[in-house]
Amino acid sequence: MLPSTSKLVVTAHGTIPFEICNGLVLQRVDLRTTHAEGDVIIVQRVVKLAENGVSSMKVICDDTD
Repeated sequence: MLPSTSKLVVTAHGTIPFEICNGLVLQRVDLRTTHAEGDVIIVQRVVKLAENGVSSMKVICDDTD
């Protein structure tokens, strides 16, 4: 089980990803992107996390190409 402070942000088809945290599913409009390449989207997400004060993160990706 993940600690209650953990969040999972899922980027799938479409422009707005969603976040799962404490059993809630939220649309993350602030993370909206029109980029199709995973390597670009990953960098955008990491920068956004750092801007929000996150100092530790884990990126899991099957394949970016």
